[in-house]
Amino acid sequence: MQPFIKHTGVAVPLLKDDINTDQVAPVQAMRALKPDYKALLFMRARQRDDGSEDPDFVLNKPQFRNPGILVTGNNFGAGSSREAAVWGMLANNIRVIVARSFADIYRENCLQNGLLPVVLAEADAQAFEKRVIEANGAAPFTVDLETQTISGPGGPDLTFEIAASDRTRLLEGLDDIGLTLKTDDDAKFDTEHVIDCTSLEPQITWGTDPSQVVGISDRVPDPASDPGRRVILEDALAYMGLNPGMALAGLPINRVFIGSCTNARLPDLQAAADTVRGRHVAEGVVAMVVPGSSSVKREAEAEGLDKVFRDAGFSWGESGCSMCAGGNGDRGEPGERIVSTTNRNFENRQGPGVRTHLASPATAAATAIAGRIADVRQLLGGRA
Repeated sequence: MQPFIKHTGVAVPLLKDDINTDQVAPVQAMRALKPDYKALLFMRARQRDDGSEDPDFVLNKPQFRNPGILVTGNNFGAGSSREAAVWGMLANNIRVIVARSFADIYRENCLQNGLLPVVLAEADAQAFEKRVIEANGAAPFTVDLETQTISGPGGPDLTFEIAASDRTRLLEGLDDIGLTLKTDDDAKFDTEHVIDCTSLEPQITWGTDPSQVVGISDRVPDPASDPGRRVILEDALAYMGLNPGMALAGLPINRVFIGSCTNARLPDLQAAADTVRGRHVAEGVVAMVVPGSSSVKREAEAEGLDKVFRDAGFSWGESGCSMCAGGNGDRGEPGERIVSTTNRNFENRQGPGVRTHLASPATAAATAIAGRIADVRQLLGGRA
């Protein structure tokens, strides 16, 4: 998830108690195949019975149409555990909620998605609410998680408390899995192994097993060099339409797929976008990007990566398995050669007779631009 360090924005006063998740993200609106989380936020409250916009609702007022901080009352986020009630906030650039108190599940969902929940001491809460009302959207407030302060018009900086573990996960952008895997700074290990990968060139598979891999400048191995596995390797070469000693770099391809939950995370998409920015997919190549999760898709779109890919000639899809498993109708044609960032290249994995080469997002992106298996270092002038 996106780390939270500091956020500056207009503070919106919605000073009511017991606002529940169904009010925040109405369930009826979530039944769409592709919910518009920005429009979903307080959808019913924003509208009159006839469907027209209610000008009296605070987020419809001109000075609060671009919010950054929501200021509210007690027990905010009560009701069901509905993550859309957090996603709607983030889609509207609300990265901070200052409340008198939070429902426990909603607060946890905030922490899981990079939304900072703040509870001020009673006197400070009263003072801050007054300052927000008086500011009336004319000047922004800044919430700094590193210093645990809120600054802005109408008074001195206010401090807030937050558990050390919650502060760490937000500052470093760690969800529950990331927090679990984080190593303590003073951790001691029985044995430490240091592997220098600075000279390791981009890798790409040549066969029908993820272990059948070589460097991008290497050649297809000869099965005769491994008698114990010779038949397996010969079968792999036959399926892939390759011969021993062939170079993979320069081999024409039909499709490129940048996706999967393992290799279409935000850093993966950033690396691929850096490769294709200002360039265009080669003629005749079908190139797809499918973010690894809904949260990755939102974060990538917030950075404008979807536009980078579309401008370069890639399609930008909803998160899902897609071509990783030949799902949702996303598959290649028999005999097509595909470079994919997925983690499986078994026979027929991406469609009957489809030949899959696994590679990094940067290599896949460079290949889409070149129209053939390409060394990304050459495209980027030595940078991999």
